[in-house]
Amino acid sequence: SFLTSYKTADYTVDSSGHDMLIQMDVTAASRTLTLPAYSSSLNAGRKLIIKSVISSGTSTSNRLIIAPASGDTIDGSTSNLSLDDSACFQSVTLMLGVIDGSDDLHWVIV
Repeated sequence: SFLTSYKTADYTVDSSGHDMLIQMDVTAASRTLTLPAYSSSLNAGRKLIIKSVISSGTSTSNRLIIAPASGDTIDGSTSNLSLDDSACFQSVTLMLGVIDGSDDLHWVIV
């Protein structure tokens, strides 16, 4: 099933295995969303749609930081992914999959 959530504080995605739309409100401050660690409980193909939002009529330079779990990667990088909301309402879709021809799972930007 596909879940939707709206967060106004830092958030760690659970490892329930559900595909999710996560809206992170960065109106008041920059926020960090931490991805679940790879594990056998996560299914290959799991999708996360992550969207940075602000309150209507508000301008902000706050960012949404998407952090892989310790030792994990996003597109092969252990660095955080940053969505700058100066352009308003940016989003990224991540999928848990194989990117390097091995059997190892990684978060992949799609």
